[in-house]
Amino acid sequence: MSLIPSSQPFPGSYNFQFEFGKQPKDTKSTAWTFSDMTNKLYAQKDAMCPVRFRIDCDGVANGLYIRALPIYSRPEHVQDVVKRCPNHIQAPESANIPHREHFIWCENQGARYVTDSSTGRCAVIAPYDAPPAGTSWVTYLFSFKCLNSCVGGPNRREMSIIYTLENSNQEVLGRLSIDLRICACPGRDRKSEEGKIELQRQKRNETTPSHKTTSINRPSTSHMSVNTSPPQQPASQVAVHEQTMYGVMRGPRDESREETFTLRVKGRRNYEVLAMLRDALETSSRLNQRPRNEYVLTAKSSSVQKSNPLSFSFT
Repeated sequence: MSLIPSSQPFPGSYNFQFEFGKQPKDTKSTAWTFSDMTNKLYAQKDAMCPVRFRIDCDGVANGLYIRALPIYSRPEHVQDVVKRCPNHIQAPESANIPHREHFIWCENQGARYVTDSSTGRCAVIAPYDAPPAGTSWVTYLFSFKCLNSCVGGPNRREMSIIYTLENSNQEVLGRLSIDLRICACPGRDRKSEEGKIELQRQKRNETTPSHKTTSINRPSTSHMSVNTSPPQQPASQVAVHEQTMYGVMRGPRDESREETFTLRVKGRRNYEVLAMLRDALETSSRLNQRPRNEYVLTAKSSSVQKSNPLSFSFT
């Protein structure tokens, strides 16, 4: 086995495929659940996860095996060997089990737990059984004996499982890979990670360019640039818009027209404060308007007197 095993999907000549059996009810504390969006299996410790395999074979496939190998998926940890943490290895229920250091167990009578002599990686191998009558899928039950958060074991490192179809000479005939997370609440963690992916998709869809420039090729010229943005209006025809402190755009202000606005306020105290401010502004507006009106009347009176410069008095 190579120091860094490959996780690249490889159906091979047998068209090696897998799927999960019927999933339990999708709740926060479900025993296990698989997400097609993240290609990840979320499972509780010691939960039995039914994995179904299928190959394209006309006759009986003799001498084929399924190997399940756990690895750390990040580049800085991929060389480390996945094993159980010391607390779970030394647990009383694991005392008399020879393969107690293995992270993945398989409930199959022909399962063998092997450790590579050169890399130290632990894997479980099970013979590929003939599928039951009327179906082309073979089901295996896998369980995982540590949490992702176990100190001294996975220690919160991201993990994957590599399933390979091999012959008796350990030649790889097919390969599949999925991500893995062993946690206390598989349903909760699945929804959380899927929500993050969906949020990232929405952000990417919302970011669109404001203007686009296209090029048109013509025989007589090399390139001609055409701007698809709307034509600019003359400065005299462009209406000046204002932006309020809350980011709301409004049209040009018309000082000669009296406008009435309605403001909804939450809270009695806030209403009273704004009402006092409204009364003060209206009073100030009336006071400012009064001298202006008096000036207009005075100007009109003086213009009348100038138009009639001669006055006669009879006694």
